[in-house]
Amino acid sequence: MSASNGTPVVGIPAPPPLPSGLATGKPVPPPPPSSSGDETMSTATASLTAGSTNMEPLEIMEEDEHVDDTESLLPGGPSSSQSNNNNNNNNTKHAKMQAVSKEYFNGLIKPQTVGNMTILFPENYFNDDQSAPWGVLGPQPMGPFCVWLLICVATHLIVQRALTIGVLTTLTCYGFYCFCTYRLVDVAFRDPGMCFYQAIPETLDEEQARQWRWCDFCNIFQPPDGAHCTQCDVCIEGYDHYCVWMGTCIGKKNYKQFVKFNVSWLWYLLYYLVWVLLIGHFIKK
Repeated sequence: MSASNGTPVVGIPAPPPLPSGLATGKPVPPPPPSSSGDETMSTATASLTAGSTNMEPLEIMEEDEHVDDTESLLPGGPSSSQSNNNNNNNNTKHAKMQAVSKEYFNGLIKPQTVGNMTILFPENYFNDDQSAPWGVLGPQPMGPFCVWLLICVATHLIVQRALTIGVLTTLTCYGFYCFCTYRLVDVAFRDPGMCFYQAIPETLDEEQARQWRWCDFCNIFQPPDGAHCTQCDVCIEGYDHYCVWMGTCIGKKNYKQFVKFNVSWLWYLLYYLVWVLLIGHFIKK
């Protein structure tokens, strides 16, 4: 296209020519199907037909066969009766329990490891009434041993001064020493409350049962006041804290003993400061 003065003008390129049928106004017949397309369609149809003959119908579960797994974990659920019958066997199982490998004192002590805890007398520990929670050693036995050495050194120094006062004062210091040692052993060798719950207790109502948790580390049920101790590598019921000096956790079953030990050595220290160091020394003079 050009202007009247002969100068070319840049514009939109001309559209391609229309087919002859459209240009003349006659209808254009569709293109003939190719032989390759027919073969592809026939192959796909044949494969679908062959696959449909091998398909099996889906099995639909009826409504009365459906069971909610979460309800079976609660007391009174579908599997509660079965779990209740196996309670006596399940309370001795634990994912981190190892078999007894050594025996000491002609089989009197058969240490069994659960996580990082050591049960010295497993036969008495796993009895029916659970009346022997004593005999469990924590992962750091050097902690209570160091505390005992500290009590021994302190007693030796206190007795040296108590001898200048009298025999009764000296015997009283030795009495405090024995009492503190007993309380220390009672805490360090007592079960803090290891959990072995393979099922939620049937005595709990539904609201209390929903507060229990599942521990993925121990594969057991954890009570609401429990926690998994990374040092002991077990779940402790009534978990308070992990005490390095006691070498074990402080939980539901040894918390009172832990308090009694602290009270005993505080009374020992108070007796030394008030009587041996001050009053008794001046009275003797």
